[in-house]
Amino acid sequence: MLKNKRFSFLNKGTINQQTMNITPSRQESLKKKFTSLFFITGATLLLSSLTFAVFAGDTNADVDELADIEVEGERDRHERAYTKEGADRFITKPYGESESILKIAAKTKELGVKKRVSTRKITMPPSFVGSFVNMYKHTYENGKTFYFFEGENFEALGFAAGGGSTVVDVLSGAAFTGPKLWGPYDQVIGKNRSTMTLLMADGGKDGLGLLKSSYAVGHTAVMEEEEYESYGSSYFQAVLDTVTLL
Repeated sequence: MLKNKRFSFLNKGTINQQTMNITPSRQESLKKKFTSLFFITGATLLLSSLTFAVFAGDTNADVDELADIEVEGERDRHERAYTKEGADRFITKPYGESESILKIAAKTKELGVKKRVSTRKITMPPSFVGSFVNMYKHTYENGKTFYFFEGENFEALGFAAGGGSTVVDVLSGAAFTGPKLWGPYDQVIGKNRSTMTLLMADGGKDGLGLLKSSYAVGHTAVMEEEEYESYGSSYFQAVLDTVTLL
């Protein structure tokens, strides 16, 4: 009969030693259990290492690096088609030229009159926290009026399209947003405010690595086809006319 005093137990913040009596047969049983546990643990660690190696080595130059994705779900086969341009997504042919748009955005912030405005009537990306953004308004020599909207994790360029409506081109703030219309969260605000709907996309077809299911691109504007073209063309032309003044 062996006496073992190496077993300690916590009891209300204090450590007490208890004497346990272990028979030879009990020792043999414990030895078998610990041996089995050792092999099981070792096998688990080996499988975990192999799994990591498979995924770490499964790299592809054509696989997009994802930012935050809002939600996963099912894409309806009747859902609107979309195109890819780099990491951005568009529901029409893109309108605008990225470099020119960003130049006008920077200059509008520099020259514009700053005002704090509510986002209550703007569909914002989910990463935006708050209910107000800074808005910079500036009218250029050619009579074109632009707005630069800025908030935490959010930037957008607005264009006064006439008739009390403003086209909003969201530049940053969600995974698939960028300069040019019509991408996620691009919209018309004001008198002819556009309705918005959540667009789902196919992860398998879009080369998103292990994400094979549908995923949310973001909310997109719902308008007639001629409205996409009319607002998009007006915005594109206004950008071209204005960037030459900078």
